[in-house]
Amino acid sequence: MAEETEQKVRKTKTREADVKKSLTARINRIAGQVGGIQRLLAEDADCEAIMSQVSAATGALKAFSREIFYDHLATCVSGEIDGAKSEKLREVVNMFRRFAE
Repeated sequence: MAEETEQKVRKTKTREADVKKSLTARINRIAGQVGGIQRLLAEDADCEAIMSQVSAATGALKAFSREIFYDHLATCVSGEIDGAKSEKLREVVNMFRRFAE
């Protein structure tokens, strides 16, 4: 009996150039912060220094996640909704951006 292989299909999304540039810059900064944490560990830095960097990286990752979520709502979800409902969704996204931080 032939073994069936299961292939996962990855969805894709084309982002506007400015959004992609901003997200890429954010994730590069996060990667740098994580690299800094690795260096602190390698250098036997004290716990407070490491925790300070972990806190900064965690905050940056949460902000990155929020931006992905807002972009999803503003483009993917609102694209599936028509007319006034779509405009209302954009309003909600903008409110989240102003007040959720």
